[in-house]
Amino acid sequence: MSEKRFSILFILFSQILVLRYLLSLYFNGSLFWIPVGISFVLVLMILITDDKSIYRLTSNFSLNRQIQISAYLVLCFIYIFACLAGLILLTKLIPINDYSITLVPFIALYICVFGSIVGITHKLFSAMRNNAKY
Repeated sequence: MSEKRFSILFILFSQILVLRYLLSLYFNGSLFWIPVGISFVLVLMILITDDKSIYRLTSNFSLNRQIQISAYLVLCFIYIFACLAGLILLTKLIPINDYSITLVPFIALYICVFGSIVGITHKLFSAMRNNAKY
């Protein structure tokens, strides 16, 4: 059994934030919704499956391992950016005149979500590393 390196609650919250940003991009007609959607699905697959299933899914691509790792890193950075943008969109929904009072809770919440995203990214790379021996 593998140890959890992330909080399910914060990952689900980040999924909601990314979904909010994804829908905003889609309805605005931006093509950036495609990589955001791919990163959304990748994190959802990592959440649902175990380590061996993640490796089987990622090993089906006939790409160079360095290219594959680079692609996953880019998708993880896109996911982090989309989570931040979704949090900003969610903050703008609050009906207040001065948004400076939301800065400290915003930063604290984003640090928690960022830590969970790093944990789930670590799960992906450790699954690739551990199962590459077989």
